[in-house]
Amino acid sequence: MISAILLAAGRSTRLGRPKQLLSLGHTNIINACILNIRSAGINSITVVTGYEAEKIEAVLEDVSIARNSDYLQGMISSIKAGIAAQPASVEAALLALCDQPHVSATLISQLLDRYKLTKCSVVKPRYLGQSGHPIVLNRSVFPNILSLGTGERLDLLLKRYDVQYVDTDEVAVVEDIDTEEDYLSLLKRLKQQLPG
Repeated sequence: MISAILLAAGRSTRLGRPKQLLSLGHTNIINACILNIRSAGINSITVVTGYEAEKIEAVLEDVSIARNSDYLQGMISSIKAGIAAQPASVEAALLALCDQPHVSATLISQLLDRYKLTKCSVVKPRYLGQSGHPIVLNRSVFPNILSLGTGERLDLLLKRYDVQYVDTDEVAVVEDIDTEEDYLSLLKRLKQQLPG
């Protein structure tokens, strides 16, 4: 089974309000991410919460929750919380960020297809030579992630593994939403994509 881990524990300090709950069309950013993951064929989704956990969990349905009490320690602590919550039946996990609602289900499917074809340790999307998220992690990588210290970086660890890249024209894989300007830019782009 391939599951998904959606990181949603951050404080959104530069934005000043939880980015997970920002409006996006008829939904919000975090549920738009979940919809894209589900549309790519992943049904087992673990959402890692931390800051404003109750508010974020209140808008979620049909997902597992891994609450990270150490979210102030940074993203690695949330990744570890998500990995630790995966059942033994999970062969690989898609690691996704909650502020990338514009990463398409099509691209996620391409990442999953590459993993299924190669069974390699890591699959990453790549835009104009720059790798991004979400990424697929084989279970063999999990123990080393769980052993990472607070200040250590996942990208440096993953360089030790066989990495497959899926080249894409989706700039979304290297973007996220950190500021009000980022959010307004996303809304403008999505509006331009609407028909008519």
